[in-house]
Amino acid sequence: MGGVAALGTALGMWVATRQHRAGRELLGVPARAVTGLLGSPISWSHHWVWVVPGLVLLADAALTRRSRPLWVALAAGVLFFAARPRNTDALGVIPSGVIWFLPNHHDLEYRWTAAEAAAEAAAQGESYSVLALSLLAAPVVLVLWRRYARTAGSR
Repeated sequence: MGGVAALGTALGMWVATRQHRAGRELLGVPARAVTGLLGSPISWSHHWVWVVPGLVLLADAALTRRSRPLWVALAAGVLFFAARPRNTDALGVIPSGVIWFLPNHHDLEYRWTAAEAAAEAAAQGESYSVLALSLLAAPVVLVLWRRYARTAGSR
């Protein structure tokens, strides 16, 4: 298991377990799904449909709490995963994310320039992992921040 997969699995299981113990099972579902995607040897773009429940929960939290950071996180997630409408032969027009910005239909990817291939590798290869790890790390950072604020306030 690679380092990113191991880190993602540990973070994801911690977040999902913490949400479950707090009675917020619904929040644990996207955490567990992202954990599976990070730990899986193959996570194709259509497997990331599990982001949708997370974005819905994030939208609900942003509306309920009226939190600017949550709105920014929601906007970043939507831009990343659904920023560009894409026309497919079978499904018509569907939302798609940054990995589909380059020409990729009817074997066009076989004629990419070196720059296009490098851009696709960067966008597709690591961007999902970086975003997923960021999403899983956010609750860890929040817990640590709250602990720091409590200890700093009691001094």
